[in-house]
Amino acid sequence: MPQFKDKRSQQILCEKASCSRESQIAAEIIKKIIEIFPNPVAIIDRDGRFREANTKLTSLLKIDKSKLAGYKITSVIKAAGKQLFTRRFLDDLFAEAVKKPIKAEVILGDRISAEASAHALSFGKDAMILIVFELLYKKDEILTLIEKQTRDLMKDVEKLRSIFEYSPDAIVVTDLNGTIIDCNLAMLEMHHFPSKEEAIGRDITELVSPRDRKMLKEDLKYVLREGSIRNIEYSFLTNDGYEFPVDFSASVVLDAEGNPRFFVIETKDIAERKIMENKLKQYSEQLEKLVEEQTRKLREAERLAAIGELAAMIGHDLRNPLMGISAALYYIEKKLKPVDDEKMKEMLRIIKECVEYSNKIVNDLLDYSKEIKLELENADPRKIIAEALSQLSIPENIKVINLVQAEPRVKVDVNKMKRVIINIVKNAFDAMPNGGKLKIESRIVDGMWKLSFSDTGIGMPEEIKEKIGKPLLTTKAKGMGLGLAICKRIVEAHRGSISVESHPGKGTTFTVSIPLNLN
Repeated sequence: MPQFKDKRSQQILCEKASCSRESQIAAEIIKKIIEIFPNPVAIIDRDGRFREANTKLTSLLKIDKSKLAGYKITSVIKAAGKQLFTRRFLDDLFAEAVKKPIKAEVILGDRISAEASAHALSFGKDAMILIVFELLYKKDEILTLIEKQTRDLMKDVEKLRSIFEYSPDAIVVTDLNGTIIDCNLAMLEMHHFPSKEEAIGRDITELVSPRDRKMLKEDLKYVLREGSIRNIEYSFLTNDGYEFPVDFSASVVLDAEGNPRFFVIETKDIAERKIMENKLKQYSEQLEKLVEEQTRKLREAERLAAIGELAAMIGHDLRNPLMGISAALYYIEKKLKPVDDEKMKEMLRIIKECVEYSNKIVNDLLDYSKEIKLELENADPRKIIAEALSQLSIPENIKVINLVQAEPRVKVDVNKMKRVIINIVKNAFDAMPNGGKLKIESRIVDGMWKLSFSDTGIGMPEEIKEKIGKPLLTTKAKGMGLGLAICKRIVEAHRGSISVESHPGKGTTFTVSIPLNLN
């Protein structure tokens, strides 16, 4: 800190610093005071340049406040009033002899008449002048201003009226009792009124479905209390009684004293939106069902894949012991020939049959688990049926009627299709323990070759019919239920399907459908 030779110098420096701070504070206070002053106000220096001005003056003169310091007051004063702020006038005003304010009529900016009242704020080097402007309006100026404001007001009214009339939403104005006093074109179209005269004077409740009229009265009471209500769904009526859904909004209009005068009600026809919402809802529900169904099928496919893997493992593991049993049985038969003991013969026969049946199960397991590859050829459908039937022993009490046509020829894997036919026919024989008829027919429907097997057997219940074709499903005392499951896979490999119709006590019909032109 600098050292002063005497206390007087230090005192003078402190006084100057204190004055500087006080000047800054005073400048801020003056700035805030003139900003809240009701009249346009300016502060100028000895050269007539702006030092400060409030927003009212800068807005009036259309001057950017940030660039105010670059303007002289004479640049915004016109006509005779410009002589008021000459160099001599400013010097005289700053002289000590001038103690009272000076007033003069001036013209500001763009022909704005005002009375300027100039006050000397201080004297000396930093003296400034405070000028307060009182705006003056002459009679012709007042009339011109009124006319302009009236024209502007009429333009706004016309604009609002046009918005009201041509709004795409229906707008109704009612008194506080609900009587219609005005409406727009969209309202007339929505409610099928030929003209405004037909609508004005009616009660607003006449436009509402009877079941919603009580709700409307309650909602208008709410609007009267709270000021508005938005987006309530109502059922409205046309003039000829047709009902349709709308989106309803209402507000109350107040007068200058704040008293309610009338209601403005806006409605939007949402019939198309409701249709789309319903369609979207139906689509969503269908999509959910589809997802559930696909999920169920996926889980079923995963389960069947696991069964297939297990079947392959079991098939391979059982085949070797069965081959050992068959070899041992053959050796025993050779060693015991001739077998005179009838009991021994019966036992050997039973073992042989059991081995053959077990081997069939193993083959079914392996067939179900492995990928199906087709060897397609053009074949005679009637011949396929005949060859398949020739491999079967038909019971004497069952009559088989083959009505299958030789044409058109079909493109299938003949050996695999014979297996499907044999399996279905065997099931039909089992379903007719007391005898009956089995009718086999073919027909072409929409490019599909349909082969049907209709028996007169005992039929099957609904819960069994729904599970046909699933592995491990059987109603017989023997077997694993893989026969139809393998048939289903073979037919699906041909891009076809198996369907079943059955009525308990009346019989069953299996239908195999395969594309006629399979590639």
